[in-house]
Amino acid sequence: MTSQIIQKTLKGTLLKRKQLFIAIDHGLSFPILEGLEKPFDILKVISDHPEIDGLIASLGVFRQAKKLGIDLADKTRLVLVDYVALKEKDGVSYLDQREMIVKPEETEIVAPHCFKMFLNLYEDDKQLYRNCRDVERFTVYGANHGVNTLAEIMFYGNKAFADPATREAELMRGCRIAMELGADALKIPYIPNSNIVEEISNSLKLPIYMLGGQKNEDREAFKSQLREMSKQKIDGFMFGRNVWQSDDMEKTIEEILNIIAEE
Repeated sequence: MTSQIIQKTLKGTLLKRKQLFIAIDHGLSFPILEGLEKPFDILKVISDHPEIDGLIASLGVFRQAKKLGIDLADKTRLVLVDYVALKEKDGVSYLDQREMIVKPEETEIVAPHCFKMFLNLYEDDKQLYRNCRDVERFTVYGANHGVNTLAEIMFYGNKAFADPATREAELMRGCRIAMELGADALKIPYIPNSNIVEEISNSLKLPIYMLGGQKNEDREAFKSQLREMSKQKIDGFMFGRNVWQSDDMEKTIEEILNIIAEE
């Protein structure tokens, strides 16, 4: 049976627009992050907006939303199952820690449509292998229980991705690893002036979602970049801080949806 996130992807294609997912899964890694002081106010906006296709949140947020009567039944629900602790050394960000926070069977209480997992391209082979084994554990469980797995490809501490000469090849490598591990969808960063996304889509045949990244203080520059991102061969966007750290969240959502509709 075709799973929920794929169904909604096909639905989005039929509607001739890319999907929009809102990510509020920052609470574990960044508990004091500006804009997340009242996460359920954000969730209420997401719930009330019919054109928002889904959201990424932690197990507890989904459970608490149900207690508070926030209806998310029409949204694709991606539950966060791991967390990261970012550090910086010599001006370079790297993953000091990445840990599982739940077992796949423990998520059943919120009936997720998809597991959302980090897949960091560690330069240390042991760290990379450990990350791969965790991803594989969830993809296998999900395949047996009708839950998809979204792999967010990350490159903290990865010199090959930092180098423009090898960035595209490293992104392709990360996406290829995710596919080999059984991921059902990919979440990837944007590389300007590149055709690598089309190559990934054509070769791996997986739904691709583009992440919004850090908040862009220049909103016109953000919208301009979004227009460029919309031209990519992707299935949708997954935005966090550029939505709920904006001065007017609902206005920002409308602007994003209007730009997506242009394409």
